Amino acid sequence: MFSSYSSNRNIEFGAPVVTNKLVNGSNAQSFNYIDNPALLSVGSNSANACSWNITGGNGSRYPNGFSCEAYAYNFVIIKAEVSNQCGSGDSFFFYLQRNGYSGYRMASANPTKDGKIIVEFEHKELAENFLSSILMYSESQKIVATFDGNEAKNQNYFKSKNQVEFDVTKFEKGTYFLHINIADKKYIERLIID
Repeated sequence: MFSSYSSNRNIEFGAPVVTNKLVNGSNAQSFNYIDNPALLSVGSNSANACSWNITGGNGSRYPNGFSCEAYAYNFVIIKAEVSNQCGSGDSFFFYLQRNGYSGYRMASANPTKDGKIIVEFEHKELAENFLSSILMYSESQKIVATFDGNEAKNQNYFKSKNQVEFDVTKFEKGTYFLHINIADKKYIERLIID
C-alpha cells in the first residue's frame, strides 16, 4: 500500500556569510577599545555553528554559540568563523584592546645619550595592523623624523621586528616630542637628547 506525506526540511547550499558583528551591542569597529569583559556576537545568513579562536595577543574567550565573552589582558585578536552543513564559511577578526593600554613602551633611556630612540610594541600584530605613524617633533614643532606604518606594512617590516628605532646621533641636544598614532588614538612622549 502506498501512502504519501510531506515534511519540511532546511537544505543548506553554499558556505554561510557573517552578516553582522557586534561588540557590547554596538557595531564592531576595525579596532575596539573595551573594558573587560566584552560581549562579542556575530550573525549569519545560514550558519548553524560558530567557532571562536584567539589568533594573536593575550586574552581569553568563553564561547556560547554565536556569542562570546572576551577578555583582553592588554590586546587580543579573536576570530569568529561561521559554518553549516556545507562546511566553514565567512570569518571575522575582532581586534580588542583594553582601555588604558597603549600597546607600546619606550625601550630607550630618557634622556638618551647613545643616539637611539626605541619604541617597542608588545604585540607585532598591533603594530603591523594599526600603527599609522610615528612623528618626531623638535621643540619648535618641526618634524625631524617619521615612520610610516602603512609603508612598513607593505614591506612586512614587523614580520621579524617588534620595535621602531630612530637614529638621533646627528640631532641637536634638547627636548623632542614623539607622536605615536595607533588606530584612532595619539600618544605623546616627551624625550630629551643629551
